[in-house]
Amino acid sequence: MAKQRLLDTDTVTLETLFSNGKQYLVPLYQRDYAWGEEQWEALWQDVVESRTAEFPHYMGALVLQRGVKEQYQVIDGQQRLATVVTACVAALDLILERKDEQRFALLRARYVGSPDPGSLRWQSKLVLNETDDAFFQEFIVNQKEPPAHARLPDSNRRLIEARWYFKDCWRQLVGASATSQSFVDAFQETMGTKLAFTTITVDDELNAYSVFETLNARNLQLTSTDLLKNYLFSLLKGGRVDLEQAQRQWRRIVETVEAPTLPSFLRQFWVSQRKLVRADRLFRALKAEVTTREQSFALLDGMEHAAIGFRALGDANDELWQDSKDCREHVRTLNLLDVSQHVPLMLACLRRGFDLKRLETVLRACLVVFMRHNVVGRRNPSELEQRFAHLAMAVTDGRLDSPRAIWLGVDGRDGLRESYASDEDFRADFSRLDLARRGRKARLPRYLLFALDAKLGGPPGDFETSPETLEHVLPENPSATWGHFSEEDRRRFTNRLGNYVLLARDENRALGNAGFDEKARVFKASARPTTRLAAEPAAWTAQAIVSRQERLAEAAVTVWKFEA
Repeated sequence: MAKQRLLDTDTVTLETLFSNGKQYLVPLYQRDYAWGEEQWEALWQDVVESRTAEFPHYMGALVLQRGVKEQYQVIDGQQRLATVVTACVAALDLILERKDEQRFALLRARYVGSPDPGSLRWQSKLVLNETDDAFFQEFIVNQKEPPAHARLPDSNRRLIEARWYFKDCWRQLVGASATSQSFVDAFQETMGTKLAFTTITVDDELNAYSVFETLNARNLQLTSTDLLKNYLFSLLKGGRVDLEQAQRQWRRIVETVEAPTLPSFLRQFWVSQRKLVRADRLFRALKAEVTTREQSFALLDGMEHAAIGFRALGDANDELWQDSKDCREHVRTLNLLDVSQHVPLMLACLRRGFDLKRLETVLRACLVVFMRHNVVGRRNPSELEQRFAHLAMAVTDGRLDSPRAIWLGVDGRDGLRESYASDEDFRADFSRLDLARRGRKARLPRYLLFALDAKLGGPPGDFETSPETLEHVLPENPSATWGHFSEEDRRRFTNRLGNYVLLARDENRALGNAGFDEKARVFKASARPTTRLAAEPAAWTAQAIVSRQERLAEAAVTVWKFEA
């Protein structure tokens, strides 16, 4: 059997792209025209620079999907194509003002559109999506002036403003009194022949998605998500009513979860109801299982419901948690830990109608498992992803219906407890914990010390809002006073949790880079039990750090403990 070819690639100028008899169609439900002055200015800078360049200026990749005859769907690159066509129309405006119909007709036919030889109907080389195309054809391609500019939809307004923007640009580049030939030459010598694109042509949606998973292209996540959306909409056979309803639902989903997190949401939602699937296999799995109009709408309904829960799991202040302080705290901490493997399980629990009390228990179980398994234990998180996905499906199909059942698993096996590190292992892991104050988890040492402090009877405190600062006992840049620490010991122990303390800001400023004896007097007077522990040894040594951290580990075993 012949091997199927995934894609064809070629590097072409704009002139070659548009003068080959092909028509480029933006899928009906691709996103609307979104470029504004920042992007127009960047493109125009490319145009200006290309005028004196020896070689064409590279404009990136266009991903195209073959259609019938000479029609191609624009999977990625519609913003660039719509903008350069609009810039061409702006040049045509200036040529038309000079009443040079011959040059006007030739440039328009080459880059914008021309009559079909058979039907003699005028055909645009670029067709935009449903929101923008009617406006694009009427007021850009056919160069009419739109009425009531202020009332236009945002994407339509951006298109007409782009036309005006580039009209001014051409005037400034060529000169207000230039001839029509000068504008034709300027366009041909810059946009026409000096802007180069790589065209990547695929045969079907599946290949298009595979390309997105391997290309480091602009707007990758949003465009690959649109590909999934377009497939769902293609299944709707009820005409405009169906399509408009689906479009409204999709907009509500995007508004709820926000566009940057949409790819993550789609995968987490799918895993919550089906099975674990890699991000690059999501489109393949969806296309295999969702094949009818009814299934498409059912999926959209499920997504719309799940979007509310997904948003709440990313925001401790979401209204979903307003009646549960404990839920808010668990969600806040899970976000601090920067974990997401639990999301499919929580979406399944929400879908099955778990009340806040049961949700709080499941969130608590997830938090403790994460702390023991991979945050402190540094074990492979992929095991957790598989377990959470398995439990999510069991909740979805009704085999698990309570926090205890989720903890124990189906028939008492494969529950969350299987990933729960033992007290002995957790104590040992915690005793060795090393945490640099950098990156996304920079607040983790504060969280741990405030939680341990509460367990040891300390005053109220919060890792995000309390005024205390997190400080090293052995400084990161020690003075000669700390010469009893070898270079190797400084490297090994400076960022150990046992070397961190919580201090009032004024106390920390007063201490500066003081020696341990002076620091110990301040530590001993602290209201924080964890800080007072640092004052107990006679000297601050590597062994003192180890001993303090072992004592903190004893408390940690009871702080991050779960019993169903």
